[in-house]
Amino acid sequence: MLSNHRLFEELNGLTLSIWVNLNSYAPRGYGNEHGYLVNKGKDLWWNPAWCLGYGKKSGRALFTVGTEKSQGHAKCRVTSQTKLTPGKWYHLAGTYDGKHASIYVNGRLESRIPYKGKIRRDKAPIILGGGNLNNTGFGNHFTTNAHIDGFRLYNRALAPAEIIRLYDSPPPRPESRAR
Repeated sequence: MLSNHRLFEELNGLTLSIWVNLNSYAPRGYGNEHGYLVNKGKDLWWNPAWCLGYGKKSGRALFTVGTEKSQGHAKCRVTSQTKLTPGKWYHLAGTYDGKHASIYVNGRLESRIPYKGKIRRDKAPIILGGGNLNNTGFGNHFTTNAHIDGFRLYNRALAPAEIIRLYDSPPPRPESRAR
């Protein structure tokens, strides 16, 4: 967990980037829930400020952005086309530029949808590998059974070429790491 910082509250755009290798889709909880690799939000289940994870039933990567519309309860979720295979490393990136939300898998744009709004501010910490509901850990419902590496947060939506560079650049590609 990373403590909240004013810089996390002042985002007008963002990019989340992470390497992940799932051991399984649903270590616990229900199959219709999500495993969150990185998230920020007091009520992650209903109203995240933002998160990057996967569907425990579908195995597809997802990126969610919450905005201040409708008293802070508006959110946008973008889902990948690629189903993540347990035991394989993937680079995931989610971007939001104030006009569109996008998700990338291994440097490739998989989905982009129009969405507008100011990113929700909630003073919550950033959590890697789990969820948070009403400022308390929500058991195993949003946890992951995964190896996570190389988390990065940017205060703007990176361009597609920059996402490709993250996928291609050191540290050494996770496929070459000892298991």
